Amino acid sequence: MYSFTNYSSVNVWKLGTILFLCLYCAACSSGGSSSSGTTETNSFTVSSYNFEEPQTSGATFYIDPANGSANGDGSASNPWLTLQQVVEDNLIEHYAYSESYNTDSDLKVINADAPVKGGDTLILKAGYHGHLDIRTFIFTDWLTITGDEGAEAVLSQIKLFGAFRKVYFKNITVNKESYNTLGHETTPYYDSDDIDGAVIYCASNSFWGDGAEVKFKGMTVMSAADSSSWDADTWVERTDSGVAFRGVQQSELVDSTIDNVATGIAVTDDCSNSYITNNLVQGYRIDGARIISNNIYFADNEIVDCYDVDDNHDDGVQSYSYTSEGAGTGTISNVIIRNNIIIGHTNPSHPLAGNPQGIGCFDGMFDNWTVENNLIISSTYHGISLYGVRNSAILNNTVIDLDSSDSPVPWIMIHAHKDGRESDNNIIANNIVSSSISGSGTNLTTENNYVIGKSNYDEIYNLFTAPDDADFTLLNNATTQDSIIDQGSRYEGYHSSDYDLVGFSRDEMPDLGAYELQ
Repeated sequence: MYSFTNYSSVNVWKLGTILFLCLYCAACSSGGSSSSGTTETNSFTVSSYNFEEPQTSGATFYIDPANGSANGDGSASNPWLTLQQVVEDNLIEHYAYSESYNTDSDLKVINADAPVKGGDTLILKAGYHGHLDIRTFIFTDWLTITGDEGAEAVLSQIKLFGAFRKVYFKNITVNKESYNTLGHETTPYYDSDDIDGAVIYCASNSFWGDGAEVKFKGMTVMSAADSSSWDADTWVERTDSGVAFRGVQQSELVDSTIDNVATGIAVTDDCSNSYITNNLVQGYRIDGARIISNNIYFADNEIVDCYDVDDNHDDGVQSYSYTSEGAGTGTISNVIIRNNIIIGHTNPSHPLAGNPQGIGCFDGMFDNWTVENNLIISSTYHGISLYGVRNSAILNNTVIDLDSSDSPVPWIMIHAHKDGRESDNNIIANNIVSSSISGSGTNLTTENNYVIGKSNYDEIYNLFTAPDDADFTLLNNATTQDSIIDQGSRYEGYHSSDYDLVGFSRDEMPDLGAYELQ
């Protein structure tokens, strides 16, 4: 069993530091798609992605819980009190649809001539800023809401439930527990109807309208700051999901930390053209991430420390299709899962250490999926498993057993849909895996995979630099030269044929696994 002696949240980020330099991604097509039903395939094209900081064209206002006043004017010398106060006092001009249930209706002005408008910036000084619960918040120019540099601005929840557009949140701590410690001492945050649901919850609504174009960068998201004393029941009672997007197209979540939550990141219904990159999920009890939408780019994230506190089926990353007919009756199309690190638990001796599956997609269909350059350390059978998949590729992943003392050893597998529909036109290539490679269906290519073997656990010390410290970069020796280095095939149009998990170039033939020998 790995000791992970030197593996902490700091080291998680150390492993990912170079990774942040590689911001290649797949941009979604501009065509529309349904939420979880069948869609046109092959609409995800490879291009470069860089987070685009919204331009500010207007005024800057200040909000200061320690020195501000509800009667202020928002200037640096006379700031407002809290962000919640500014919203509830109608100090922000924005738009809403003029007709309920009709997102094609004209926009109408809300809070006309209020001091804050689209294009402006709200700077939050240190302290507790309340919670946001907003139904209409549409802007034609981006509104930026940012924590002041070097200060911890705190909200207990951000909830956008309805029609919103062009809102950018940056460098803010969203901690549900702060509802009690800094604001409302009588009702525990986990019993309060004021802040029920995910810590950050963004969802479209049939009455108010659709949300879209929302950005979060540099956020710190948690149910509570410290879970070290929690037992299993406390984990269940006190955690909600971290960040949830539901039916929100063109969402972006980048450079953020999510801790002590139920599910870390959930992207569901129609969140097409959304990007989830460079985030750390550390401390979760259900799934690290759920991707249940078409046209999603999920890359450069780290998911660690699952807590086993109930009978839930835990996964690092999970997906399933659904329609009104139930689970497994639709198709999730055009998803890229790239350059992620998933580790079941960095302290396997913890009494609540969970044992999540790596990437589990058990209720297809799944169409045009790319799963490449991921490092998965798990002690379950399902390292990477796709049930009912078409036109997809599993390339250059490293899937390693977390615990030599138990029987489940992770595999990579493509399987038929649970209802018997065959998988078709898929590739499993260039991977390193502890247990096995298996696939079924028509037009399946399986090649250049290195299987360590269920009973050959110690071979990892002959292949990788420092497995006990979760360093699975390659050693250069006779074994790796013979079986791994330059032993892969190139696949045109796939990122993993050109770059490895941390952005190093793959020259000539790629090495097997997530890392190229340096």
